Amino acid sequence: MNLGIKRKTYFNKNYDIALIEIKNEDNITNFLDLDENLFRDNEDTIFRNKSIYVLHYPSGKNASVSYGLVNSIEQKEIKHTCSTFHGSSGSPILNLETNKVIGIHKEGTIPTFNFNKGTFLKYPLNDFINNKGNNNNY
Repeated sequence: MNLGIKRKTYFNKNYDIALIEIKNEDNITNFLDLDENLFRDNEDTIFRNKSIYVLHYPSGKNASVSYGLVNSIEQKEIKHTCSTFHGSSGSPILNLETNKVIGIHKEGTIPTFNFNKGTFLKYPLNDFINNKGNNNNY
């Protein structure tokens, strides 16, 4: 990767996410695709009770796939029922129907409520795409 190429970067602690622009000349392949439904209105209606899965490699140990459902999307967070292990933060959350990414896992089971959390990618991606890159919001 040529680090001399000027790139858009995006850091936002409100979304708990960091994004960096990848350019064609980086010659990186095998990306996961984004779900087109991310950019539609009524995301909670579109994704509620959808089957999802998390591809994770907790703490650099055994690779794992966990299946579950989207409980809700609230305050730009996905609440889901996929079982994850410590060290799985940053793993992609994929729509099982489309095999495309809708979020990034960020927090394990909340015992009182029995759900996990992830960042719903619609809002940080829109900010990044709409030239709000180079936004260091830390």
